Amino acid sequence: MRSSRAALDRLLRPSELLVVSSDLSHFLPYDTAGCVDRETLATILALDDRLDGERACGYKGIQAAIRRARRLDQRAVLIDYRSSGDTGGDKRSVIGYGSLARSGAAVRLDRRLGWERPPRCRNRP
Repeated sequence: MRSSRAALDRLLRPSELLVVSSDLSHFLPYDTAGCVDRETLATILALDDRLDGERACGYKGIQAAIRRARRLDQRAVLIDYRSSGDTGGDKRSVIGYGSLARSGAAVRLDRRLGWERPPRCRNRP
């Protein structure tokens, strides 16, 4: 972990962005995926790096971004969340996607998405 931190610090100035791309949940029913993904997004927004591959396949990159944000006293802001079920896909098995950005502003969950706190998921994997 220290070597990756040192590498990032050598490559990026504090003003430069670290871009990370990752899907969230995979192949869960639409409602279950939404619940699981909201929990994952809340974890990321809280700058909690305790993620695993069950929550996001690119969790290592997300962890690096979270750790960098904490070192630079930045926050994460949710821009949008959708799943493949929102784009016309089969709702019996979806893939979740979230867009977040760094910010100096206070962490908040986007009220447009209809949640201020993630619900406790029932019947989740």
